[in-house]
Amino acid sequence: MKRLILILAILIFIVGCGPEDSKTDDSVECGTRECFLQKAANCETSEYTSTEDFGTIKYQTEDCTLTKTLVRLSEDDELKDLIEGKSMTCEYNFNGLKNAWVDSLIEDVEGCEGELKEILGQLMVLV
Repeated sequence: MKRLILILAILIFIVGCGPEDSKTDDSVECGTRECFLQKAANCETSEYTSTEDFGTIKYQTEDCTLTKTLVRLSEDDELKDLIEGKSMTCEYNFNGLKNAWVDSLIEDVEGCEGELKEILGQLMVLV
């Protein structure tokens, strides 16, 4: 259990940007965090995938809604089964995207919703 909590703490505090991208037919592919933040702030449809030591997070925006999905977790099978593939969505106004949503898994997510938010909230109670 202590290992699970340690890995969760690492996930929460070490979310940065990486070079990998993914693209759907109607979205703009962003290779950098800055590109994604600019497109997202303007409520444009875009995608950005960040790969870190702990795993991969995919960010997608459409119509001023950010969806954050933990695509792959590199560590701990117990935690992997619990949160891998889970998402949260956060709605915002034009030019109102919070950079913290791309910098952290849990910062400023009070107005967000989804399985990823709920599970991370439950795990934070355990920390």
